[in-house]
Amino acid sequence: MVSAVENQLAKQPLHSQELLDPLRAMLAKTLAALTPGKLKYSFFCNSGTESVEAAIKLAKAYQSPRGKFTFIATSGAFHGKSLGALSATAKSTFRKPFMPLLPGFRHVPFGDITPCAPC
Repeated sequence: MVSAVENQLAKQPLHSQELLDPLRAMLAKTLAALTPGKLKYSFFCNSGTESVEAAIKLAKAYQSPRGKFTFIATSGAFHGKSLGALSATAKSTFRKPFMPLLPGFRHVPFGDITPCAPC
């Protein structure tokens, strides 16, 4: 086990996501080949919360110039505990200590598209 860990660390050390290593580069190239369109960049996240934050930023960057500011999240879902992710999380136990959260989030029942019509 120790030998396997040492071998992997020699190939891919633990460091900032901003530094590229061969395995991450190979994964990015594979993702670009599998993804429709002309994917030029991949952004790897350290956690689910970080990926939710990145998705919120990407959606805002794309939709805000189009005048669209509403996010739809499902009522029972948990998206993380950062400010943006908490805004998407509906459970008041997690949200209450950090109110007010980011504006523009609507929570709808999972599987019910009816509340999404006016969005």
